[in-house]
Amino acid sequence: MWWAQIDAWFVLPMLLGVWWLSQRRVALAWAALGLAVGLKLQTTILLPVFVVGTWRWCGLRRLVIGGVVLLLTVGTIVAPLFLNGGASVLLSKTTQPMRSLQWIALTSHNLWYALTPHARAVGHAVNRDQNVFVSGVSFHDAGLTLLALSYGLILGRLFIRSGPRAAFAACAVAWLAFFTLATRTHVRYIFPALALMLCAGFYQRRWWTLYGVAATTLLVNLVSKSLGVSPLSRTLAITPDQAVATAWVNVAVLGLASAFYVIPLLKSAYHQAGLEGILRKVEHGWEVALFGVAGVALLATTGAMFWRGRTVGAQIAQLQAPLRASLDASLDGADEPGRAVVVNWPGAILAGRSAFLLGVIPVTPPALFLTTPDIVERGATWVQYPPWQQAAGLEIEYYGTHVTQAELATLVQQAERVVVFNPQIGQMIVLAKDQPTVTPSACLVSFDGQACLTVAQAAWREPLLQIELTWQVTGTLPADETVFVHVIDEHGNLTAQADGDPAGSLVPLASLETPSRALYESRLVFVPPGNYRVRVGIYNRASGERLRTRCGPSSVCVDNTVEIGPLSSGS
Repeated sequence: MWWAQIDAWFVLPMLLGVWWLSQRRVALAWAALGLAVGLKLQTTILLPVFVVGTWRWCGLRRLVIGGVVLLLTVGTIVAPLFLNGGASVLLSKTTQPMRSLQWIALTSHNLWYALTPHARAVGHAVNRDQNVFVSGVSFHDAGLTLLALSYGLILGRLFIRSGPRAAFAACAVAWLAFFTLATRTHVRYIFPALALMLCAGFYQRRWWTLYGVAATTLLVNLVSKSLGVSPLSRTLAITPDQAVATAWVNVAVLGLASAFYVIPLLKSAYHQAGLEGILRKVEHGWEVALFGVAGVALLATTGAMFWRGRTVGAQIAQLQAPLRASLDASLDGADEPGRAVVVNWPGAILAGRSAFLLGVIPVTPPALFLTTPDIVERGATWVQYPPWQQAAGLEIEYYGTHVTQAELATLVQQAERVVVFNPQIGQMIVLAKDQPTVTPSACLVSFDGQACLTVAQAAWREPLLQIELTWQVTGTLPADETVFVHVIDEHGNLTAQADGDPAGSLVPLASLETPSRALYESRLVFVPPGNYRVRVGIYNRASGERLRTRCGPSSVCVDNTVEIGPLSSGS
């Protein structure tokens, strides 16, 4: 209720569905499951248990009936949306966590929260679950693999020998596994498991102990994530160590729940029937064969996923090896590393480089992703500025803080140097950095005695042309004065341009006047291979008038610009 979420709403139809399944009232069970799914899509977690349970305890014919009832129930709930053109909205909302909430642990005290101390220290927004976990496999894929193995245990136990009253325990373990093993889970996702454990306790009282423990860890988890808006924030405080302890307790709860669930198989069928009702057991050769094929397929798929993830990850790790070196080189020489700003740390080096196992199961090669920036030393400030993806072709897949243009401009103007990632060359480049000021007599080019260009050079960085400029304001420069950079081909045609204030338009030229500051900047321009000259000047945005240039002996001025070149691709 605190979050205005509806997690409490679907628990009643969910429990009714499990209860009716345990009573072998198939149509009612599947209708209740459909209602719960309509309220909260996460109820599909229980769908495999309903499928195997209905098949084993009631037969294939009634399983088909249950499936039809489920489709009719869910269809009735979503029909108004489809009839009014809301299908795309429904699809977008229900799949949002797959796209936008790609974090190792979304505030939940689960296995991944316990295993990622850095995630706990920095916050969930810094930790994408595509980062490597083990053997080239991402946290995301490792979580799905563990969840699949857990489901294999649950469904295998139902298939081998079970009675319908085992439904509550099976569903409880399934929901605990989803909360504990999957990434991108929220603290509230464990809530339905409590009700399932409570009901399972009516058949085996040991489940009530787990219910009490999990209810306590849920309370701690809720308090630790809600104190900012809680009237008890000054009274209650959960330390990071306590939060980690609750995460390990939740892992232990899943382990004990799995053990409680499997133990009846180790005892006599008579004893198990007393707990679960009339048992269905594997008795036919085809059932044994089916169970064996399913087990082999599960293990083979898991092994293939790890193998594929490791091999693809190793390939991309080799491709990205120079990237860390380019970052280090870009940060080297900073007098005050804490005043360095790194913008748009790359989430991926190679766009679209993903693997698929058997053409069906996506495998994330986590070596595609770099170590999260906050782990990198030097104490630099790391930010993400989304508009640069369109404006400058800069990678925005960064796990850090989103900033507005005004906030980024403030950071850049206060920084000693600014480092950005450009995916077209796959390297970190210095976008801007402070330089020592010079006397007006040392100017390469003077613009009406108001601005000074001390460095003007260009070089090819296939497939881009990199223009490096160092500016210094020596007079009183109006706010509308800005820089233009034109790339001219061998026929005198304007091929490309990179106009705007220095440092990606984040540092107004006039701002260099007070305090006096010399600023190096780098501009990357895409042009096809050929022979070019680059012309740099200053013009007024309002009037379009250019400032007059006065070139030094080592520079060439043309039409109130300084000309760099000629430049030939490959040179």
